[in-house]
Amino acid sequence: RQHPLGQRLLLYYHGSINCNRVPLTLIESLVHLPEHVSIHVVGYETIGSIGYIERIRQEAHRFRVFERLEITPAKPRNLLLKESRRYDVGLVLFDNPDLPNLVDMVGASVKSFEYLASGMALLVPDRPKWVETFVRPGYGLACNPSDPLSIASAVKWFLQNPARLRDMGEKGRQRVATEWNYETQFAPIVASLQDG
Repeated sequence: RQHPLGQRLLLYYHGSINCNRVPLTLIESLVHLPEHVSIHVVGYETIGSIGYIERIRQEAHRFRVFERLEITPAKPRNLLLKESRRYDVGLVLFDNPDLPNLVDMVGASVKSFEYLASGMALLVPDRPKWVETFVRPGYGLACNPSDPLSIASAVKWFLQNPARLRDMGEKGRQRVATEWNYETQFAPIVASLQDG
């Protein structure tokens, strides 16, 4: 980590930018948090979400938190992974009950694992599969992505427990290094192909 504990808290998201991945409630949650909490979003709009970045910016102006929000265009993955080491909490707020793929995207999205590989703690939806995979083992916290107060409550816990926040990130980083990586996961398949 590249800054002293408690100096500031940076929340981070990278990927496609739409209402199911970067909810407006995330922006509103900043109203309930100290000024040294900020959000950095890196990514792009897809065909179905053109104009959403501007909507996020408008919401940030409306809540007077614009200076605590940074949105930058998509970058190559190697740069994302290098730069993400300076952030504290990776945001994985997929939660739309009308879209089952989002609810059950725990293992399909590499976002969580990339954040953990960079030593970030996670903030995930308060849904059974997400809690079982990431919260119970101690890699992050859960919240209700549709409720700004729920998001703010989880972020306040991170603020009040900086050493535990760092422990979550490091514990997750070690899990990715030893188990949650392509080499380890595909080793049985490679062995089977070589034997076959």
